Amino acid sequence: TRYLWTAAGWFDYMNMRVNGYDFHMDLMNGEASYEDPRLDDVFDKWAELLNAGYFLEDHAALSWQEAITPMINGEAAMYLMGNFMVPFFEDAGMVDKVDYFQFPKIYEGIGMAEDAPTDTFHIPSGAKNKEDARKFLAFLANPDEALKLASGNGVLTPNGNAKAPEDRFQNLEGYTFEANYMMIDGLRIHYLDEGPKDAEPIVLFHGEPTWSYLFRKMIPVFKEAGYRVVVPDMVGFGKSDKFESKYDYSYEHHIEVMKELVERLDLKNATHFGQDWGGLVGLRVVAEMPDRFQQVIVSNTGMVAGKGAAAWITRRMVELAVWWNGPITFEELKTAAKDALNSENSSTSDGVSMFTKWIAHSYYSEDMDIVGIIETFGRLELSDGEKRAYEAPYPSGKYKAGAHVWPYLIPTQLKENEKYWQEVYEKWDKPFLVAFGGEERITIRMKDDFVNRIPNPTIITLGGAGHFVQEEVGPELAQIIIDFIEGKEVNDLLASQN
Repeated sequence: TRYLWTAAGWFDYMNMRVNGYDFHMDLMNGEASYEDPRLDDVFDKWAELLNAGYFLEDHAALSWQEAITPMINGEAAMYLMGNFMVPFFEDAGMVDKVDYFQFPKIYEGIGMAEDAPTDTFHIPSGAKNKEDARKFLAFLANPDEALKLASGNGVLTPNGNAKAPEDRFQNLEGYTFEANYMMIDGLRIHYLDEGPKDAEPIVLFHGEPTWSYLFRKMIPVFKEAGYRVVVPDMVGFGKSDKFESKYDYSYEHHIEVMKELVERLDLKNATHFGQDWGGLVGLRVVAEMPDRFQQVIVSNTGMVAGKGAAAWITRRMVELAVWWNGPITFEELKTAAKDALNSENSSTSDGVSMFTKWIAHSYYSEDMDIVGIIETFGRLELSDGEKRAYEAPYPSGKYKAGAHVWPYLIPTQLKENEKYWQEVYEKWDKPFLVAFGGEERITIRMKDDFVNRIPNPTIITLGGAGHFVQEEVGPELAQIIIDFIEGKEVNDLLASQN
């Protein structure tokens, strides 16, 4: 590099990976000396990279802008730089050919601290109009305005309500739908709204850890049949805003946001479809505004409930189990899942063990393997394009707080859910379809509630399908839903038809 600041960026990372964040900050704060012998190892490791020929031969003569050209021409494969480089890749038509990764680990046990340039705004001490200047800074601190400013400059917003960069959603496999946004409770909520606006609406609620991309195979079938299809991304998922702290999420808040979306879109005579957490949230939305929904379809989901003291005890037992398990690695979780999901005769204790390990794994995760979870629990093999799409909303672990905490929230509305079971669903007199996957294991015990507590439900089995039915039998399921809405007889989907 021709400039010192980019070399300083390399030094920062090398020192943090060799000596750790605390020593690096002591050095930056003048509390440690640049003659400290611990820095010898930093320059020794740096020299290893130089001597091995990992840098361009003329790197010291290039500005950071000039060094982009070898990347575009295929003469260089990696570049340590801020994301303000993204517009250059966009201009060169390379966005879908570039990916990102953390500066690699050098020593085990050293934390993966990060270093990045940040643009900041300041009010000079001698400013004449500090009152209006403070108003301007408050305006820029608004999540929407911060995003506009950052997007215009081709950089990430530092706002705590993190949004995934839009370039991560470009050219997703099979996802060609127009984005729509609605501000709810200070958050920008993304939703798809396909088909005629005056047609009967079908609302599709996604679950953990997916987003509206999950429904890409079903939406065209509904549109072709003339229906309006509304597919929201829950708070913390997809293109919707994301809290950075898992403590900002709650089951109740998810319900309130989705209710607000349904009400402001003025959806009437609607059909509900919910899978996984889509049912846990969506069924509450229906229960609290039943006049807006004409029929309900559920698949591989439930509305977990409990009465009185038993509800309180259940919640505390789950919390205790999570604490007792502590951080569970993904490999440990996969072992538990294998025992519980791949056996026809898995015991209740196997299921409970997997369930609590799953909650503990997600709750303590700092960067959940989204694709790994979908493939493991769905027993799926996604294409590279599908993997990229499911990871698109999450540039790093800080964007995944919603996915990390969602399973932990399951028992937080047990009494409220029981209330709506008794007051709404046990008296339900509209069409209700239960369509679980024939190979589903995760939520299969929740099916009994629908069978035993809903008056006269229609019950079918989606043969051969596991947890993520939208991926395995999406078009077939969409046609079944259409037939059900139109009052036609619906039957089991045979595994041979998949």
